Amino acid sequence: MILKRFLEWVKAKVAIYTTDRDSFLRFLELCLVIFWAILAGRPFLNLNPDSWPSGREFPFSIVANYFWHDFSTCGLCALWNGMELGGHPALLDLQGAPLHPLMALPTFFWGAVNGGKITIVLSMAITGLAQWWLARLLGVGRWARLWASLLAVVAGSLSGRMINGQVTSVVAIASASLVIPAGFNLATKGSLRAAIIFALALAQTLLAGQDFSLMALLLAILPMALVYSLSNAQYPDRLRKMRLGIGLGVLLSAVYLVPQVVHGNKIDPQILPESLNVQPLEYLPVNLIIRDPEFFHSPQLKKAPDPGLYVNYIGWVPLLLAILALRVYWKEKRFVLLYLVGLIFLCFLAAALIPQRWIESILGITWFTFKRLPTLIATLALLPMLGLAALGLDWALAFGPMVTFGFVPGKEWKTTLSSILLIVPLFWSILSAYRFSALWIRMEDCPRNAKTILKVMTSPSTVWIQWPPNEPYWLVFAREADLKTADTFRGWNLRERTIPPAQVFARRPDETGPGEPVAVLENLVITRNPQVAYALLSFSEEPPLPCRATAYGGSIDVLCNHQKEGMLTVFEHFWPGWRAWIDGKPARLIEGEWLQLDVPPGEHQITFRYLPWDVPLGLALTLIGCGLAVRLWRKDSAREKPSPQVVEVSAQEHGCTQAEDGQDAAQHRGDD
Repeated sequence: MILKRFLEWVKAKVAIYTTDRDSFLRFLELCLVIFWAILAGRPFLNLNPDSWPSGREFPFSIVANYFWHDFSTCGLCALWNGMELGGHPALLDLQGAPLHPLMALPTFFWGAVNGGKITIVLSMAITGLAQWWLARLLGVGRWARLWASLLAVVAGSLSGRMINGQVTSVVAIASASLVIPAGFNLATKGSLRAAIIFALALAQTLLAGQDFSLMALLLAILPMALVYSLSNAQYPDRLRKMRLGIGLGVLLSAVYLVPQVVHGNKIDPQILPESLNVQPLEYLPVNLIIRDPEFFHSPQLKKAPDPGLYVNYIGWVPLLLAILALRVYWKEKRFVLLYLVGLIFLCFLAAALIPQRWIESILGITWFTFKRLPTLIATLALLPMLGLAALGLDWALAFGPMVTFGFVPGKEWKTTLSSILLIVPLFWSILSAYRFSALWIRMEDCPRNAKTILKVMTSPSTVWIQWPPNEPYWLVFAREADLKTADTFRGWNLRERTIPPAQVFARRPDETGPGEPVAVLENLVITRNPQVAYALLSFSEEPPLPCRATAYGGSIDVLCNHQKEGMLTVFEHFWPGWRAWIDGKPARLIEGEWLQLDVPPGEHQITFRYLPWDVPLGLALTLIGCGLAVRLWRKDSAREKPSPQVVEVSAQEHGCTQAEDGQDAAQHRGDD
């Protein structure tokens, strides 16, 4: 039934785009934005698995996506990530977003590495489409909204994050960018469909799981949407629909939020000193106009020497056009301009930690202050900034005397003189952003012969292994080979948990450590410490004995054969949700840091399974939210009266009233 309705909807849309000229041209605009994203991000379309986007955080951004590989292999065992740091719940990862559609779908089709590349290109397209949507809601003409959309695709807000390979940050920026036009649409329209679309945009932003995007929602995007709702005469209804959208968005993302609420107190984000990751408010706007790579590698203007935190280049042209919009539209669109300017200002304030400090000093709440990468909130100021610029450009294109051209005998083409004069600066603005972004959109080759090294490090029984420090790509290689990495850098730490002992080490020749050398490959010395085991049976008066173990995710099987009663220790972190059986009979786990239980003498099969309650609860709430969204959508459809003008219904679904659509066509018929 759902598939049938979807196909009917697609058929209706195709009929609209092929019979109505304005709709067809809008469809071409969207196609052009997507094509431009593919063109700008084409280096990431290299699907060679040994060629990765540059930036040391790329492996950390995609390793959580192996959740889907685990799920296809062993089902529910994927809920436990037992491949790093001693193990932890798979959805408890501050650098990954495995449940986000932009992460999950490409991973399903192309794998974690190539899927991560596709995710970047999709995020660029989504950001451009979000800019196009906002410009259309603002009543901007075709050429102005197209220019703003193309510039948003190559703006520094996305490419700057790829300096460090922060794929998850790119996804979070693209997701939060959709919330801005969705919130503006809801505040303007106030329909149930607008509330559902807003909820969907909000949900996928929450699924991105990034602190800076969550702070941007709470401190800038949602407050300004609520304030703008008050400018509408029907503001009580708008506020009710806004509450509905927020509640539904939280419900739709419950499958991710519930585990965070349940286990969030067991994880600590790695917070850089404030002087290293927060730039003063007065300097943040300067990053919009600077495209000198050396500047971003320097500590000038109180920056950390880390370009990935500050690159937000869009250039002078959008800023001048934004100022022009404030000058010419102040009386006509005062509330709209206040909304856009307020959103820009709040994003910069939050990026400088100013409202967070106020909340901490007045209310004593430190949750907002101690979050990772608050400077990245400034990236979300670019969307409303380009919205203002599109308004200014729309006015400028219609200003000045008309010029007539006759390229074909008997036919004339009329346009304004300003349209001719603006071609060069508009083209330059996009070209300069594209060239600057191209500095960071690049690939690099990973070490070769990794499979040979992984084969040497593999053991017949499960063990923890250790890679050289500051070489994060080995984490992904180990994940591909289903090897468990004991210690690795992450942007967060497990609270009151230690790193498990490793048996196999890969070291550079100048490094020392325990173990006996077993091989030298690719300038790596492979050592093995036979005194360390993954599963160890200890006795009161005798030395411990290793047990053979097979572990994958939340599924661990241990085989022990001994003559005395002992305590089995499996070096996997204990967590609420673990269950144990001895020879098929339930056994009681000893609470502690590791999985431990008493084992009677003899040969026994000990089984451990991670079966949490929080993920099923979150999934149930998400399914309830999906059902509620479908019901509300159908309820809103039933309220609509049949109308032969299908085009107007389509415009309303996408956030434009019939009056706005007609006004747009009337004002910009020359553009079309």
